[in-house]
Amino acid sequence: KTLGVIGLGAIGRKVAASAKALGMEIAGYDFLGWYKGETEYDFATLVTGNVTLTAKWQIKTYEVTFDSKDGSAVAAQTVNHGGTASEPTAPTKTGYEFAGWYADEALTTAWNFTEGKITAPTTLYAKWNINGYTVTFNSNGGSTVESATVNYNTVVTEPSAPTRTGYTFAGWFVGET
Repeated sequence: KTLGVIGLGAIGRKVAASAKALGMEIAGYDFLGWYKGETEYDFATLVTGNVTLTAKWQIKTYEVTFDSKDGSAVAAQTVNHGGTASEPTAPTKTGYEFAGWYADEALTTAWNFTEGKITAPTTLYAKWNINGYTVTFNSNGGSTVESATVNYNTVVTEPSAPTRTGYTFAGWFVGET
């Protein structure tokens, strides 16, 4: 992107000017230098006539990284200043359900991929909800035992033994016995 023009007419004098010195800054762009046509201007050159120099700018790019918090890896993206990141395929994590990307590590501000503008290097954080599982106790004709909900990778609390007339409870088994 080319913005800004400076005209120099001091014949026989060296010219030196920077974008900052002239108060020329554009948010989200890097100043690349002064150009005469397609060539960067050499300020050691003596001016012998009117010269028009053009400021050359390049849009800044930023890396957007995705911290999956122990989930599967998600590739970083390079995004232009003021642009939006593309929503990546949801990561996976054994025993958890992916619950979205967040702008902060505390997971309080959900990221909106349609409206979230990138204006600096950015890290987005994955939120996970632990899976809950139902453990059903089949008392095999004995008294009713309530089911329990248990989070992934935790142990279930053993319930009180069921009763059944004429039988002694022998314990809990996986499957039917």
